[in-house]
Amino acid sequence: MHPLIPQLAMCIASTLAGIVVYDRLIVRPATAIGVVDAVQVYREQEARLVNALSTGAGDAERAQAAIDVRKFAERISTEMAKLGQDCGCLVVDRSLVVGMRPDVRDLTPLLRQRVLR
Repeated sequence: MHPLIPQLAMCIASTLAGIVVYDRLIVRPATAIGVVDAVQVYREQEARLVNALSTGAGDAERAQAAIDVRKFAERISTEMAKLGQDCGCLVVDRSLVVGMRPDVRDLTPLLRQRVLR
């Protein structure tokens, strides 16, 4: 047997092992995707505010609603940033996704729970 054959086999085996480890630890976690339907969450908040203001609200209630809208806008942007960190995935809006794959996580209920408390 030629002396280079065992060395070549060992080189090929270690290269394949390195590729598998790279794929499992670096590439696959980086391609995790989560989607959020931000429009739906905005519409739910809008419906809450319209419902609250439609009951004959006065100036104080309208001023409070304006404050609530500002707080909601701040809260939704910070919570969306936290979603990406918490799930360890790339978070995109649902309108950007053409076809849903089974491994794409829907994070809308989690965002709704955090923002619409």
